[in-house]
Amino acid sequence: MYHTKNLVIIINILLNNGYPLELIFRKVRLRLKYLHNNKLGHTDEIESVSQHSDDALQSKKFIAIPFIKNISNKVAHLLSNDELMVGYRVLNNLGRFVKAQKDKNPGSSNNNVIYKISCKDCSASYVGQTKRQFKTRLNEHKNNIKTVPSRHSVISEHITKFNHTFDWDNTAILESEPNYKRLISEMLHIKEQKNGINSNTDTDYLDDSYFSVLDELANNKNFN
Repeated sequence: MYHTKNLVIIINILLNNGYPLELIFRKVRLRLKYLHNNKLGHTDEIESVSQHSDDALQSKKFIAIPFIKNISNKVAHLLSNDELMVGYRVLNNLGRFVKAQKDKNPGSSNNNVIYKISCKDCSASYVGQTKRQFKTRLNEHKNNIKTVPSRHSVISEHITKFNHTFDWDNTAILESEPNYKRLISEMLHIKEQKNGINSNTDTDYLDDSYFSVLDELANNKNFN
């Protein structure tokens, strides 16, 4: 029996040993499908955020996705069916905004976070994630402009191309998550941006069910 806690431990171990995220989730989905089809699955295999009758719990599988306004409800609607029910997991709003240059602020010492850096001069933004201390990663972003152009990040390229300045003092901490959840949440937040400057490869491992839906929403300009 796979409990949610055990599943998280297994995924983190595989990630830490270099297994691709896409491969891990493909195998996890196959295993959960096998357990469900053989009536060996239990409702605690996947997070459940809704209360249902015992019969409903036994007949459906549950997944919990990060709640992002105007996006998650549409994703859930398209994913939900007779065998699968989608619920929401509220994002961590504590310490959402931090003064990154002040060491006394506990937010700058956080690790395992998804963060957003916005441009002061236009609507451009960048979403990233780090398992290290946030202030360490932020300093790397700031100092990258000093390197040779061939090693410039997308932020440095934006600064150089448009002579813009990023708002380093008001960087947003979007969420704090363990390893595999952090990677998924980062990719969702990247897709949520209206004028993101992230590289396309930053969402390479986003599950197809999310990617196709979010792309469709973006193309239809349904982001509000």
